[in-house]
Amino acid sequence: MTVKTFTAKDMNDAMRLVRQQLGPNASITQSREVRRSGVLGWIRPGNRIEVTATSQPPAARSRRAYKSKRGSSAGQPGEAAPPGRTQPPAAARRRQDQGNGDRSVSQTARDDLRQKLINLQSVVRKMSDNAIDTTSLNLPGGLGQIGTQLAAAEVPSRYARELMDCLCDAVPEAERDDIDKMTDRLVQIVAQRLPTCDGIQYTAGQRRVVALVGPAGVGKTTMIAKLAAEYHLRLKRRVGLITADNFRVAAVDQLRTFADIIDVPLNVVTTPREMRAAIQQLQDCELVLIDTPGRSPEDDIKLQELKSILADAEPDEVHLVQSCVSAESHWRRCFERFSAVGLTALMLTKMDEAVPAGYLAPILTRAQIPVSYISDGQVVPDDVQTADPLQLAKRLLETPRA
Repeated sequence: MTVKTFTAKDMNDAMRLVRQQLGPNASITQSREVRRSGVLGWIRPGNRIEVTATSQPPAARSRRAYKSKRGSSAGQPGEAAPPGRTQPPAAARRRQDQGNGDRSVSQTARDDLRQKLINLQSVVRKMSDNAIDTTSLNLPGGLGQIGTQLAAAEVPSRYARELMDCLCDAVPEAERDDIDKMTDRLVQIVAQRLPTCDGIQYTAGQRRVVALVGPAGVGKTTMIAKLAAEYHLRLKRRVGLITADNFRVAAVDQLRTFADIIDVPLNVVTTPREMRAAIQQLQDCELVLIDTPGRSPEDDIKLQELKSILADAEPDEVHLVQSCVSAESHWRRCFERFSAVGLTALMLTKMDEAVPAGYLAPILTRAQIPVSYISDGQVVPDDVQTADPLQLAKRLLETPRA
């Protein structure tokens, strides 16, 4: 029988190590949580598990103990009973054997129950990883307040721990009581991780064709109106609009009314051929903005149609428009599926509705495309700004008002 001790991040990982080194019949005899060293130990104490395992299954251990007990009390088979004692009747021996067997089964059941409890603890621990529990922490200096701030902003715990590690490396221990300095440094750390760009890469005297794509209901048409007003009314550029969103009559009417108000041309297209013609008609414009119909990231056919229309438009930039109140899984699918149309940037809408917005920090950090614009309201054209990394970081770390 082989006995070994393993240390792993959770029970599932520990069980995998046990099976690899001791075989599929191995069983765990003891387990306990151990504290991680360093700053991670401050933030998440006891988040590693240590287990002791044996190569024998629980039932085998019970049978071995049972045989050992019988051998010590009654002698080996075929031996005479000790002097002064007589062998028990057959019925009594059967009852005795049955009792020992029941005890073996009971031990196996207890082992199984203990393993199930350990697995349950692992599941609960994973569920708690979605947020930082700061109520039981005793972090030195201003780290405790920073941890509370990250938790209130709903920054995912794993990303928050990364930020705390970077903060400890960047701020000397003697300065960690200055909460304002710590907060400013935290914002800088987050900002350095966020990919951004200065909006549409416009060059005076050259036409720029920009297409907006994304799921339905994220605010593409409103964003088109804001950008058109910004470039035509404020920057005095010649702007032309194209909409391929003929699936929603209200969207076409909304954009046509707006185009009439600010006096810019609008072309409605339904086919790739009409798209080519519309692009040709707007050749004198300095900026051409294309509104596309909302497409589900799960609809392969509609995404292929969108790719075909954009191929004939030959846009210089393709911006994915995404709502800040979308679920994390939806973000991942949109990045994955809309990348086929040649994404160059990301526009964030409904930022004013996403408070707290800390869950977006790791999503935007991992994004392969930069954030170009942020929209936080319905007012045209005021409620839109080019993405500034410091300002965006502050928004992501903002906590709800009491």
